[in-house]
Amino acid sequence: MPLNQAQALSLTTTLRMLEERCDQIEHLLADSGERGALHHTEQDIPETIQPALRGHLVMLRAQIVRLAAEFHLGAEPRSARRTLVALLASSWQELEDARPAKLGRYGPLDPAVAPSLDAGIAELIALVQAMQSLLSENTTRHFYEG
Repeated sequence: MPLNQAQALSLTTTLRMLEERCDQIEHLLADSGERGALHHTEQDIPETIQPALRGHLVMLRAQIVRLAAEFHLGAEPRSARRTLVALLASSWQELEDARPAKLGRYGPLDPAVAPSLDAGIAELIALVQAMQSLLSENTTRHFYEG
């Protein structure tokens, strides 16, 4: 008996998340470490076990492919634009929560740091909004041109 629609959707979602995690694991195994101003991924996976981990990744991916074929699960394309829109919207909200007035909920904020912090956060928000505008303009133009 085949899977019903809800079961197929649930299995598809689970396998898609596992497949995405495989991409993340592969990235972590391949990278010598990422470094940003506020984040750093230390490459602390022993080289001696990396080949075995890669081998398991190959088997994981093969099993995902097998299950997808066996249960007739299809890949739904994910819009990069929509993903960016969502990431930017949540980033804007998080930045708003980092403004001096909101940080006061964690205790008194030194008034001397508020102007600089607010200006820096405002600049980040403006950049996020500029990216949102670019995505919005591009979407509108393609909609009317198509």
